[in-house]
Amino acid sequence: MRQEQDWFAHVTYIRPHPPLVAPKPYNQMYENTNFPAPIRKNNVTDEANTHPFNKLYLENYKNHTVIDGPIGDFDKEQDDQAIKIARSIYFGLITELDYHIGRLIDQLKQSGEFDSTLIIIQADHGEMLGDHHMWGKQCPYDTAFQIPLIIRDPYQPQMHGKSIDMFTESIDITPTILEWVGQPVPAVMDGHSLIPFLSGKTPKPWREHVFAELDFSTQTNIDPAEQIYELSAREANLCFIRSHKYKLIHFNGGLPPLLYDIVADSNEMTNLATEPEYFKILLDMTQKLLNHRMKNAKHSLSEIMLTKNGTINYAP
Repeated sequence: MRQEQDWFAHVTYIRPHPPLVAPKPYNQMYENTNFPAPIRKNNVTDEANTHPFNKLYLENYKNHTVIDGPIGDFDKEQDDQAIKIARSIYFGLITELDYHIGRLIDQLKQSGEFDSTLIIIQADHGEMLGDHHMWGKQCPYDTAFQIPLIIRDPYQPQMHGKSIDMFTESIDITPTILEWVGQPVPAVMDGHSLIPFLSGKTPKPWREHVFAELDFSTQTNIDPAEQIYELSAREANLCFIRSHKYKLIHFNGGLPPLLYDIVADSNEMTNLATEPEYFKILLDMTQKLLNHRMKNAKHSLSEIMLTKNGTINYAP
């Protein structure tokens, strides 16, 4: 490592990720573990009938092969033994990842740089692992979108090992790094620095919801979204907003929304968007979603003003 000058390393691991293939001993490490069953409807048909998107996903977007090998084409929706194998390999891959991250940390300790290095561990997406009869990440459920985030600031030992239950988003990582190294955060960035949390403080105000988007067009000549629902590539998308209490999933192209009570229904099994008593909440969440989109539209010029004395807030 560069011990005589500052350095930055972006280390990317493909695992855990389909196709699920693990080397020894990780491939058999959890084969006898009694994993809980996937959280899902009784069968694929019932799951597909909950919403047009689910029907599109389960009946037309075939789950890609998640296991490399002779059982790679198993019926992922119904074969409980195959699901158990897939889950055991996935957790084996997590353990393999943990081992390799440990190797990096050991090297930092041996080089004497551990206590002067900011360490951030995050993922880009989750994995359904059979929940809602789905595999992969191309769906709007929390299982696919909730990801780990671990940050160790060597200069804030009072927070080491502490856990914070607040909303963060992937867009917060770059502002955090920029502030930590003493660089300004460009106004065009929508994220917020997490530095205050690393010292035990909560910035005021802090976000009360998280937001995400998903395009589900296949961009192929035979696109099920276009063939079945007549959705163009620009319409085959969704976005969601999730507060501490409710989660709204808004679909483009005229597909109906999904609304979940996250507190009472953390597994997102019961859609409340069609229930009359939840219409006010549906409207409120839709307004929050619209406000969020408007607040975070491209605003590279919104804070710049031309005056007779020159340009205000312009940074080349």
